[in-house]
Order: sequence, then structure tokens, then C-alpha cells
Amino acid sequence: APARDPGAEDTRALRRLALAGGAVVYLSLFLIDEMNARVLLACAPLLPLGWLVQERGGPFPPAWLWNLASAGVLLFLILFDWRVAGVAAANAHLLSYLLLNRLFSPWPRRELRQVLLILFLAFFLVSGLTISPWYFPLFVAWTAFGGAWLMLQSGADPGRPRAWLPSLGLLLAAGTVLGAAVFVAVPRVEGLRRFNPFVASGMDKLQVRSQAVMGFTDRVTLGHFGDLLRSSARVMRVSPSRPPRDAADAPPLYVRGAAFDDFDGRTWTKTPLDFRWRRDGRLTATAGGKAWAWAPPGGGSWSFPDAAGSGETYDFEIYPMRVPVLFTVGAPARLDGTPTPPWFDHTDSVRAAEALTGGARYREVVAAAGSEPTDAAPGLRARTLALALRVPPDPGGRVAALSAEWTRGRATAAAKADGIVSQLQGRYAYSLRSDGGNATLSDFLFKRRAGNCEYFATAAAILLRRAGVPARLVTGFHADEWNEWGRFYDVRQSQAHAWVEAWIPGRGWTRYDPTPSESGLSAAAEAFSRRMTRWMDILQARWYRSVIGYDQYAQKNAFLRLTMALAFERVRAALETGLKRLLPVLLALGLLGWGARRAAGLLRRGDEYERAERAL
Repeated sequence: APARDPGAEDTRALRRLALAGGAVVYLSLFLIDEMNARVLLACAPLLPLGWLVQERGGPFPPAWLWNLASAGVLLFLILFDWRVAGVAAANAHLLSYLLLNRLFSPWPRRELRQVLLILFLAFFLVSGLTISPWYFPLFVAWTAFGGAWLMLQSGADPGRPRAWLPSLGLLLAAGTVLGAAVFVAVPRVEGLRRFNPFVASGMDKLQVRSQAVMGFTDRVTLGHFGDLLRSSARVMRVSPSRPPRDAADAPPLYVRGAAFDDFDGRTWTKTPLDFRWRRDGRLTATAGGKAWAWAPPGGGSWSFPDAAGSGETYDFEIYPMRVPVLFTVGAPARLDGTPTPPWFDHTDSVRAAEALTGGARYREVVAAAGSEPTDAAPGLRARTLALALRVPPDPGGRVAALSAEWTRGRATAAAKADGIVSQLQGRYAYSLRSDGGNATLSDFLFKRRAGNCEYFATAAAILLRRAGVPARLVTGFHADEWNEWGRFYDVRQSQAHAWVEAWIPGRGWTRYDPTPSESGLSAAAEAFSRRMTRWMDILQARWYRSVIGYDQYAQKNAFLRLTMALAFERVRAALETGLKRLLPVLLALGLLGWGARRAAGLLRRGDEYERAERAL
């Protein structure tokens, strides 16, 4: 019988190397947006403590205590964490616990490889959940650690590194070349997403989860989103027909997604409303509040009646998401190339027939100022304005009194809107935390006086309604990241935003953004950091553009720069031209050969000589 594998070599150098690898993995956990950095920092002193315990060989907590803790952690993950935090974050929490478990447990020789497996799984999870440029140096450190660990566990002498370090370096260099070749040949985002086995499990760093993108559900509840994640996951690219000259001239872009007109004091929803609208010269009734856009013969271009174009266009490239929203900049006059027929409702929100799970590319022709898709619905405007004036109960009348105070002396709707927005921006502070859903609108206005954009937009809408100005909540993205190389706005999940649209006579629905920018110490620290680390900003932009954003378009551009695609196209064109010219010649030769054989058969004799010739 073959000898049983005793396991990895057991040396002090190997164990110390495993501890060093654990430190690399622990540092990489800081790159996961879903992990709380403060908790990780608080647990950091456990690393040197565990190192000391492992060096001394104890004392270790008893096995029964670890078994009890493991059972509790598993129950917490199954019953609570997977459902609340999501699969990816729950897996990260589980592997963090496994790291802690192994750090303060004895390592028998047969379990040394198990320790490496846990470290590998933890780093593998980080690889799928981060797009930070800091991942690259940690990946290099992890690769060097993995190679050295495999060498030592196979019996390499740690006292004679010259005997095995050259071989390790050669293997790492070969792996680097092979990895670079695979990277260049296989784009990300579009292609891999179609068959990525980790998308369903949540282990996808570029996945956009509908519940994490503000407002793109049927309801928006105050505080529902909790802490807004600083996720850099890309949502879309928007290319204007009139691009700015450089990044300094690029104005922020408000990408409109969905609008809501009914607020009950806690939650924004959309009022179900059917209406009649002009389509193809006649009135058509909606079904379920859906007014389908009109398409001329041939399809592909979807027009919104009575909406005149302004001449400005935007090209949208939407990455896969589980929402059917068709994003626009302002009101659309026409949409070209949408994957499914679009429809609009009484809030001028545009949606597709089904969710954009495969992504989408389309062009928006922007409507002229003051024009909306619902202009084609006779009598609808008065109904929507009435819905946009409804207010929730106001015990004590405090909200109404505040609205009256802030709009005193302002006669027009525009002046009232300016007054309310300026008061919110000047007296209240922006905060990423929404207090876990416990803060009401009154709490925000009179107690906390700080919140995220959801609270500011809700406060502005209700205060405007109390002042007699119709208003509605709008959710979308506030895009301010202009890519001067690709000439497009890079819209990311962290730029999800909420604002209000107020009805101003003579101007129509007008956008107001009452949310102030971050102020105080955090803003000063951020400004100082930007000034002192400009090189890091440039590096990060290059990382997003060349590595994370390496999709089919970037791949094509890279090949064009290397003249590979151009050479291939020339060869293909030459072959096509040659075949076109050679095919008639081959056909003629074939016909001549067939005719010659037929003629020879007719001229041959049927005597004994012919039979002998056939036999031979």
C-alpha cells in the first residue's frame, strides 16, 4: 500500500510564514466596503497577541469553548447575517471568524494545510469584493507568500533560500506573463458577467444590487437604506454629444431614474394613475398607468409625442442591474436602441418592459426645456399637480409653521423654492448615516438636523407642498466623475442621489437639490487629503480605467493601439476579396471538369477494351 501523506512539513519558519500570510489577508479585509473598518482596527491588536501565543505554544482556549463559539457563529450567519447583510458580507464575516479561530488554536501538523486553505479562501473572497487599487500590492504580497509557503511545506530548507528562491522567482515570472496574457485576452464586466458563477452568490465586486442603489424600487422609506456604502462599483457610462473640453469644465450631471408623488410620513410611493394620451393621432388609454412610447415603422426609435427635441443627445451604457429603469438626463424626446419597448407614467419616469439584467445601450434625444412626455396627455397635468400637493399628518403643525417661516415674504413659487432650499443647505448638515430608519421627518427637521440626501429631498418636497408649491421626490445619480480619455461620465453606485422637482409656472417641473455638500472636519480632511495625495488620485483613475474598467471597448482600443486588430482586419478583408475573385474561377473549372468527364463517357467505346480498362 502507498505511504500515507503525513501532511505539510512542520517547521518554525513555515508556521511564522503562515502567520505573516494571515496578516496580509487581514489587511486585505479593509478593502471590502461591507466590512466595518473600525471593528477591524479594534481587532488588530489580536494579531500580535495571536503571534505571541503561537510562538510560545499556548495557552489556547479549550476546544469545547471554540466548538460552542463556532455553533453560535453559524446560527447567527444562517438565521440573521445572510438575510440582512447579504451572502458576500456574511461570508466575509465567517472567514474573519475562521482567521480568529485558527489564530488562537493549536496547529497540529495535519492541519497546517487547512490553515493555508482558510487563508486562500479569505483572500479569494476579497478578490471578488474589492476594486481598490490597494488590492494590487496586497495581491503581489499574497502571491509571494503562497509560493514561499508551498516551497517550504514541500521540504525546502529555509536556511538555504538560494537553493529554491530562483525556481520560485521563475515560476512567479511565468505566472505573471500567463496572467497578463489572460487579462488582455479576456475582458471583464460584459463578457464574463454572462457566465460568472459567483454573481448568484453575491461574490462579484462589480455586481450592482438593486437594494443598494437608492430609490430604484417601488417604494423609498426614510432610513431604509441605512449607512450608504462608499462603493465604487460602476453603474453606467453616459457620453454627451457636447463633451466638455477637460475635467475642470465638466459640470455635474443629474441622471434621472424614478419619481414618487405620495408620502405617508415614512415612505414614498407612486400613486396608481391611468390616463389618456395622444398616440399616432388618436387618444389611447393606459393600462396599469403605462403609456407605451410610439415607434415608427421599422422600430428601434421610440418617440414621445409632443416632446420636441433640443438637439442634445446622450449615449447610455447601462451595466447589468435588476431594475427596469431607463435613465435619462432631463426629459426625453426620443430613445434610440433600447433593448425593449419603453413606457412612461404620470411622473414622467421612463421604464423598460423588463429588468436590464443583460445591460443596455441606447441614445437619448433630450427634449426642449419645459417639455415632458406627459404633455401628450390632455387633462393630466392638473391631476398630477393635485397629487403633488398632498401632505402627511402634521401633529402640532410644526412642519407647516416652518414652511411658512421660511417662505415669508416670497410670493412666487420659484422664490419659495429658493428660500426653502437655501435654508436646508445653510442650517442642516449632510451625514452618510440615516439612523437605521428610526428618524422621522420631524426628527430630521427639529432634532437631528443632519441626514443623507433622502431626508433633505423629502423635507424640501413636503415644505414646498405646505407652501402651496407642487413637488415630487426624484431618485437617480449625481455624476461628477468625467473621464477625459473616454469622453464620458463614469457613474458609480456611490453617486446614487435624491432631489426634488417643483412645478414652477412658465418653467414646468424644475429640479432643486437641497442636499448640502459634506462640511466640517470631514470635508477639510478630505480636501487636505486630495491636495497631499494627488498622485494617488491619478493612480486610482488609471486603475479604474485600465484594470477594473477593462471591458470589451477597452480591449478593442488596446488591440488597435497594438495594431493587432487592424492587421487582423486587413487579413480578413484580403481573404474576403480573394475568395470573391477566386470563387467564379473555381466554379468555372468545376463545370469544365464535369463537362469533360461527361463528354469522355459519351465518346468511350463499350467493347472488350473498355471493360478491360475499367477492370485495370
